[in-house]
Amino acid sequence: LCNLHIVELRWFAENVAATLESDNAQNKEDLLFELDSVESKITRRFITASHGWVFTVATCVSAVGVVWLAGLGFLVTTGISSLHTLDVIEVVALLFLMTCTMGWSFLPFAKVAEVHEYDLLRTLNKPQILFRAMPLFGQQMLPHLHTLEWGFKIGQTIINMRLVVNVLGAVAITCITTIGAAVIATMSGSTATAGL
Repeated sequence: LCNLHIVELRWFAENVAATLESDNAQNKEDLLFELDSVESKITRRFITASHGWVFTVATCVSAVGVVWLAGLGFLVTTGISSLHTLDVIEVVALLFLMTCTMGWSFLPFAKVAEVHEYDLLRTLNKPQILFRAMPLFGQQMLPHLHTLEWGFKIGQTIINMRLVVNVLGAVAITCITTIGAAVIATMSGSTATAGL
């Protein structure tokens, strides 16, 4: 489904560029009406998707995050020393698998926002296209397209690559810190016991 939105954004960019580059451009009012109509349809599709299946996927990923937190809590509360080595490896592998699942689930969403930012805006950010757009938009074409913020949203936040990387980084740091603290606590507890 994300690929359909990507194709639509690329189609929009290519058609706007081709229309503005051609010498036989339509009447200004007709062109603006068509652009407004297409932009409204694309925006509605993103809103519908964000409130529909994107929300469902985000909820499922949040459930995986809750299980991930429970697994981390299990390691901290039971202590690594009370578990067999195989159990610790299984829990850590499960945490790693859940982290990868969370990242893998959100990467296609982030790719759509990247297509808007890098493909659509960069396709239309060419001197000839900007010159031809001047009578229609003045110098506001790129700012206008940028403020459309086409991409999937959770709340009012666009799911982009920066958001996904920041969340995954926080998850990884939390996991490494928690497991490291549990290992250190286990080692210091076994060292104190060995010293007696």
